[in-house]
Amino acid sequence: MAVTRADKAAELQQLEAAFQGSETAILVDYKGLNVPQVTELRRQLRSAKASYKVVKNTLAKRALKGTSFEALDKHFEGTTAVAYTATDPVALAKTLTTFVKATPTLTIKAAAAAFQTSPRTCGKWVSRFRASSESGLLDRSSAPRRVGKYRLGLRGRRLLLLRGDGQRGAR
Repeated sequence: MAVTRADKAAELQQLEAAFQGSETAILVDYKGLNVPQVTELRRQLRSAKASYKVVKNTLAKRALKGTSFEALDKHFEGTTAVAYTATDPVALAKTLTTFVKATPTLTIKAAAAAFQTSPRTCGKWVSRFRASSESGLLDRSSAPRRVGKYRLGLRGRRLLLLRGDGQRGAR
């Protein structure tokens, strides 16, 4: 069944509302997950008061325009899903990193957060990602740093965790 233009417009509006109403967005590559694993991930994210949505990359790129997550634009390639929350970014990060440890086929592509809370919350969020990597995913300095294949950048009050790959590099 073909997706109509009206369906795409409705999906675009839903994504725009989700990105504008969120404090944190994490992009994941769900390739290799089976249905019971995705169902369990959705259940865990719901208990963390977060949402999970498999997206079409072109629609997601359009929905990002004008939001604080525009830097994630270049990471919408391949199989992509978005986990986002407006309430507790630390719980979202903890849930995803715990799930990634249990199910290594799920990979985190990139994450961005616009923290309107305290620097302590930002530190907790960063430490969750650090705990999920053998080599350490992030460091806490305010200058962009690269650790392993990830880069942390602080732009204003926005924290960006960007994954670079060998060909493109993290920008």
